[in-house]
Amino acid sequence: MKDYLVKLRNKLFGVNAVLAAIQELKEELRQELKQKSLSSNFELAEDILALSQKESRATLELLENSYEIETNTTTDQKLKDSQLNVYNFQKMLEQPPSEYNFIRFDPNNNCNLHCVYCHNERSNDIIDTEELKNFLENKVINTNSFQVGCIMEPTLDPRLCDLMLMIAHSPAKPKDMFILQTNGILLNNHDYEKMRKAGLTHLSVSIDSDEPETQKALRSGTNLNRVISNLKGFRQSCPETEIIFITTVTSANIQEMEDLVNLGIELGVNRFSLREIFYHPESKIVDHEKMLALLLKDNEFSKMKHNLIEKFGTKVNLFFADNEWLKTYEVQMMESSLRV
Repeated sequence: MKDYLVKLRNKLFGVNAVLAAIQELKEELRQELKQKSLSSNFELAEDILALSQKESRATLELLENSYEIETNTTTDQKLKDSQLNVYNFQKMLEQPPSEYNFIRFDPNNNCNLHCVYCHNERSNDIIDTEELKNFLENKVINTNSFQVGCIMEPTLDPRLCDLMLMIAHSPAKPKDMFILQTNGILLNNHDYEKMRKAGLTHLSVSIDSDEPETQKALRSGTNLNRVISNLKGFRQSCPETEIIFITTVTSANIQEMEDLVNLGIELGVNRFSLREIFYHPESKIVDHEKMLALLLKDNEFSKMKHNLIEKFGTKVNLFFADNEWLKTYEVQMMESSLRV
């Protein structure tokens, strides 16, 4: 899509022509691109369409370079994008062998932090190693991407690196991305060399602020300095693994996003995923008074997005997920993971 936009911009005269063509392209994309690609590419199209007619072509270039464009648009839409955890593992074992686009795996069901916005129940349950091996070898034909850690903290599991090696030597070895998702506190307790040998391509780190007090208020139990130290150590041992920052944007940290991106850049991070805080009023886990105070006002997330694009769009990859996108994604994920 990016190449298409560049050619289109150079070929046609005036922003109006570009905008009209993008409107037509959006409808074609709905039929042709996989859902994950839509989440990025549709936002790009929406933002270009929202531009004033007076805005320059330089602004168009800025928007193009500010999104992580999916280059592989031919992925079979039937491929599953599924979670794998203690809640659905036995059901997943009962399914026939499948091809997956993305598997998000939690070996354990606990976390060492208590994020104020976390809606997830916890337990000491884990997925048995031999049962996992059975699933990987007999229920997975192949997968494009595999993530260890999704709704819980995988570094609490002492088996972590051995499980990663097991995945790497099974049919579930990902073709594209092998991701470890963590809060970073206990990262240094694990063997970076094993991670490297397993073929880890991305380390995704949940971090909400460059300010220690804000980070601690949102993510109780964390230590920002320790996280930073662990990331520096990891970078030295695994220089080829890309580090991603995953951030939940709330009223408490939205004004600190520019500084957080700057911190990431200093640490060698060039990909940032910023997600608007979500809230389920029926939850029995969260503190509802705190949650209501953390919710963003109308258009606040959108304004932050455009400010970050303007400041960093040509320097780093930025991905934004607002509440509408998150709600759609959550429903799809629950369905594909046999949790509905």
